[in-house]
Amino acid sequence: MSKAKEEESAESTIKSFLGDPRDRIRLDDYVTEILRKALEAITSGAFWNSLPELNADGIQRRLTQYEQSLSDLLPAIILLGRWGQSDQVILLEKILLRLADANKPSGGLVVWQSMRWYPNCVLMYAAGIAALSARNYPMLEALFRTQIASQRSLTGRDSLMVRVLNEMGEINDSFKALPAHNRHHVPRSEYIFNNLQPHLDRILFLGERYECLFDEFEVMSALVCADVTSKERGRIWAMPGRFGYKFRSSGSPIQMLIADAESAGEDMPLLKIGLFGSSATRFHEVAKGYLELLSGMNWH
Repeated sequence: MSKAKEEESAESTIKSFLGDPRDRIRLDDYVTEILRKALEAITSGAFWNSLPELNADGIQRRLTQYEQSLSDLLPAIILLGRWGQSDQVILLEKILLRLADANKPSGGLVVWQSMRWYPNCVLMYAAGIAALSARNYPMLEALFRTQIASQRSLTGRDSLMVRVLNEMGEINDSFKALPAHNRHHVPRSEYIFNNLQPHLDRILFLGERYECLFDEFEVMSALVCADVTSKERGRIWAMPGRFGYKFRSSGSPIQMLIADAESAGEDMPLLKIGLFGSSATRFHEVAKGYLELLSGMNWH
């Protein structure tokens, strides 16, 4: 069977399991096996004993190795994000947490260590965009509220989203080594945008809507992270994505989300799932601070 036929078969199987609540155990078993294979690939000795040189070719090679390891897991998490119900939230969390568990501290170059979080990042984007395409807020809540054990925090817990984006921030400039992104302000964001588009469009047929959903997810992620870390940092900050250089343009993604939030008030969906302390006032405090952050950045 060709790779394309295998992907189609796997996607059809997951869809059939998602469509019948009686198949929740079979769905869990099926996706868990896909997760197990991905973990075996990215934690194997062969994977880590073949680190490439730290240059453009090496960085692209490493990213491609991760992407190939996630080739079966990516469609699964897209379908969970789009169609998953409350019963499947725990399955989405399992995927993200097991991948995070694999990132044990070890020696070596910072670039390769931080890049270990790239699989989590790609899957969180994919699930988030898919969830937004169906306004599937239980799945979005899982992405934004899942926590991991941490020795850095006084509580012993950290937001997984914050940890992933912080680690990706550490290697943002490494993506500039790639020829297609050497002039981009946010090369990591641009790379993920280009990498995920064909997968999400093939599975969900999003067309031009993909860019709007991508930007919307990045805005939400940045504002949530800015809120969660504001007390520790003493300020509103989170690394912007592609939406950053669009914030003064017509149809600015962050301005549109803020306008929608003003219209919804306390009924804003993100508040309904407990983000920003379920407070419209807190959301607007964070949004105002973040707009000030963007206005102070050099986007030229």
